[in-house]
Amino acid sequence: MASLILIILIIYVWTYFSTFCHEMGHFIFAKLAGMSPYLVKIGVGYKPLQLQLFKATFEFRILPCGGTTHAYSSTLDGFKVKFICFAIGGIFANFMLLAFLINLLRIKSGVIIWILIIIELILLLFDLIPYEVRVSYKENIQNDGKLIVSALAINYKKLFEELLKEYNKQMCRYKNDKETLPKTFLNNDVRTLKKFIEAQLILYQYNAFDEAVELFLEILNSPNISNLEKAFILDNLACIVVMNGYKKYLVDADKWSQEALSLASYSKTLKGTRGAILIELGRYDEGKQLLLPLTEAGNEPIDIALSSCYIAKAEYFIGNLENVNPWLAKAKKIGGADVNKVLKRIQQEINYSL
Repeated sequence: MASLILIILIIYVWTYFSTFCHEMGHFIFAKLAGMSPYLVKIGVGYKPLQLQLFKATFEFRILPCGGTTHAYSSTLDGFKVKFICFAIGGIFANFMLLAFLINLLRIKSGVIIWILIIIELILLLFDLIPYEVRVSYKENIQNDGKLIVSALAINYKKLFEELLKEYNKQMCRYKNDKETLPKTFLNNDVRTLKKFIEAQLILYQYNAFDEAVELFLEILNSPNISNLEKAFILDNLACIVVMNGYKKYLVDADKWSQEALSLASYSKTLKGTRGAILIELGRYDEGKQLLLPLTEAGNEPIDIALSSCYIAKAEYFIGNLENVNPWLAKAKKIGGADVNKVLKRIQQEINYSL
């Protein structure tokens, strides 16, 4: 019995150590490739320890059943090569551990070492065979093999062109019927366009809010930026608070949302952002006045849903508890990844379940 417990303990310790080395492989290769790793999760489940090391957050969780490392690149130059190097880092670490165990057999053979070799081979197999797992309504996790295949297959130039088209289309929400969009986006300035795409990538893929804010602010200082584009960028900045609840920038978001609305006072999107910020600031009645018209039929579903989320929050803090559930239910009925993210966060903030 004592021997069995010892074997289980050794397997647990080795698997955790292997997971740690795997994620450190990603971390080190990301650094070598010129990327910025900012979050390393080792294991899953309960988190007994969290540390800030090398400008990154390290989370140590209780079960050694996987982990993730998040990193971003501050430039698009050589992005594909950087991303492949980053993905290879974990696999390389497991190969090194396997080589160590095989060499250890030459010194001392034993059942335990063979068990650890089998564990390492299984981990490598799961690393190399491409697959992805859906872990939530808004997130799929790809293993290293899948990341490498995806990086090789993706035409990043085409992807960035599609991103520009998508956000150019979104800008239609910031103009009135008589106003025309600028013939070029951000004056077709290559450096500014790259900053915009980088800001979008690190914001929506990596949640690197501080870095995204820095890039957006640089774009605002670009020459020849139109008022419509300025309102669009300011709204992106304010939405870091609205959509993600990152309240470090709440005071700044008050200014950003106010300035954006002054540039395009007819925009329902900007009214929605401004109303949400006012509610985050505790100015519940003012926020409701802006948001209530956006919940009426004929508005965009996402405007209706997000406005309903924030009105529910305002009603809760005002004390109209009987109105909270209908507004939350209205948002939930519309649904969607962005809506569900905000809905879940607001429910947690007011400790209210549907």
